[in-house]
Amino acid sequence: MRQFLLRTVLVSIMVVLFGCGTQPQLTISETTQIPAEAGMGLMRGQLLDQNNQPLANRSVRLAAVYGEGEQQAYVADESGGVGGVTDAAGAFAIANIPPGKYVVLLVLREGISLALMQKNGTERIIEIRPDVLFDLGPAAITIPQ
Repeated sequence: MRQFLLRTVLVSIMVVLFGCGTQPQLTISETTQIPAEAGMGLMRGQLLDQNNQPLANRSVRLAAVYGEGEQQAYVADESGGVGGVTDAAGAFAIANIPPGKYVVLLVLREGISLALMQKNGTERIIEIRPDVLFDLGPAAITIPQ
């Protein structure tokens, strides 16, 4: 009986120790399960056109912002980097984003992208933090005709 109790205690300790070493999986939402690595950020949102219609099946990219204050700039890299594709409702989710500041880009076609803008006409800069979901929500982008 004593050996049984000792084995049970040892097995319990091992389960607790091994269980503590695992990182919880971050997800975009309860319905969209996109695992993220520890220390990386997550983002979700919905892109709409100027008439509040979803921008379906469109490529979305994040462009890293460099500099501080008035001396900030970003570089659009449509071929790589962090990004995703919108679904039929214009929704998108991006996982494993390195922490930092970004501008959201909608890729119209190769070499042509539109940045998500603020009402004052400047690019909207978002900050991605480690292990945090950034919820952009619905955002409208005016697409020139």
